[in-house]
Amino acid sequence: MKMHHALFGAAVAGIIAPLALASPVTTFNDTLDTPFFPGSGNSNEHFAITRLAETGGNNIELGLKSKERFFGIDNVGISGNTYTVQPGFSPTSGGDPTPSTNAWWNFDFSVDLGSRTLADTQVVLTIDFDGDAAGPTVIDFGSDGSLGSLLQGSQNIAFGYLGFDPNAVGTYDFTLTVFDRGAPFPLASITMQTIVVPLPGAAGLALAGMGMLGTRRRR
Repeated sequence: MKMHHALFGAAVAGIIAPLALASPVTTFNDTLDTPFFPGSGNSNEHFAITRLAETGGNNIELGLKSKERFFGIDNVGISGNTYTVQPGFSPTSGGDPTPSTNAWWNFDFSVDLGSRTLADTQVVLTIDFDGDAAGPTVIDFGSDGSLGSLLQGSQNIAFGYLGFDPNAVGTYDFTLTVFDRGAPFPLASITMQTIVVPLPGAAGLALAGMGMLGTRRRR
């Protein structure tokens, strides 16, 4: 498209520059702008969040967090994008204390693609556990345009498609990334580290040590 010279300066200032300067902004222990409804009892609070705001409404919001299954964030330590949880099994339900086969903790993810959909983007979640010799688990959410622009879930690391050991102690690194389909570089990404460590006695003792735990090496 040809552009008249008199309009060129305005175009650079009003259109081209914002697109070129648009960069993701990451915040911690934050609240999603997007409602979080992958099931009952879930909250859009306490996420590590990356937001990308582009001209034309191409906004992206990515969120990750870890929490106690059924009971939320109260017994979880949070320092930046690092969440400290305990090993072991969750109860069968919020009202049934019988141990289940699922882990004590869940990880939540939220992807709001704005004006994009899964038909024109690629959304990838990588989970890297430092005790797993098999290497990272990579989940590509595919290109199903029928899912629209919103992708959310509250998942357990012991679910069959993941199969991590609920009793394993160590560090999980989560990375959630969005690409324009076919593009080599990501539009935006968010990372989260979940440290699984036994809580001695009361949960408060472990949370008091969060300053030390938050300094553990990231792989």
